Formats: sequence, structure tokens, C-alpha cells
Amino acid sequence: FYKDNLFFPSKRLAYAVAYEWDSQNTPISLTAMPLTSILSKAMAVFSQENFMEQMKLEILAYLSNDQISYREPENEGSSYSMQLLQRQKELIDPIFELIEKKLEIDLPIYHGIPFETKLSHNTSRKVDEWLKGMDPLGLTLIHSLSCECKSTALPLIFLSGMLSIQ
Repeated sequence: FYKDNLFFPSKRLAYAVAYEWDSQNTPISLTAMPLTSILSKAMAVFSQENFMEQMKLEILAYLSNDQISYREPENEGSSYSMQLLQRQKELIDPIFELIEKKLEIDLPIYHGIPFETKLSHNTSRKVDEWLKGMDPLGLTLIHSLSCECKSTALPLIFLSGMLSIQ
């Protein structure tokens, strides 16, 4: 399965990966080993520059189409649409405020499905700077979380310690 050595930044992480492998039955299920997957990707990022660049491009692509940017159209007249829009504002506006104030990036809000999505130059530059400063494990975590939740904004503020998992 993995022919390369894995390096662990902490003993606790090494034990957690060992537990993933010890919990396996036959046949081995790689989908049941998320830590092993993240660490092996991080090793690929560390050893292959083009892999790192591809991850950065994918992270920026998720951000330009970030799921938290989409809202119910404002001009929909049904009570369901209005309730949904209100609920989206209640739950997502505080996240947008955190992103704008703490991370200093501006994400657009789309009401309905836009024909084209595009990040501002400032946002692209700022996020690119953060990604360049990340170690392979941090970059891999952002990438994995972005892929899973179809959002880059949420992992950025979560990993910055400004948002809890709840």
C-alpha cells in the first residue's frame, strides 16, 4: 500500500495512525484511514513541488465557488424561500464577518446561481500568501477539508482557531 516512509510531527499522531492500521480487517480499507491518507498526501506535497501547486490551485478554485457564498435568491416570494434566506443570514453572516475582519478577505455573496464566479485580486493574493507559508501537513489539511465540505473559507477559519467544529 504505502512504500514510502511516513514521518509524524508528534507521537500522538503516530499512535493514532497505528490505531487506524490496527483496526483494519481484510481487505484493508484505505477510506477508513483518514489520518494515513492525509499524512501520505502531505509527504507527496513535501517531495513533489507540482503536487503542492496543484493543491493550491484546487484550494483557490473551491474558494472562488465557496458553498457559503450561495444564498437563496432575495426576490423569491415563497415563505419557504424567505425562511431559508433568513436562516442562511443568521448562520452564515457571522462567518462572513469573521472572514472579513480576522482574515481580511472578501468573499462575494451570490443570490441564486451566478454565471461566473471570481475572487477579488486582494483575496486571491492574500490566500495565496497563506498557502505559500504553510507546511505540507497544513496545506494537505486545508485541501482535504476544502474537498470534503466544498468550502475553503470554513477550513481557513477553523484551522485559524476562530470557529469550532460545532
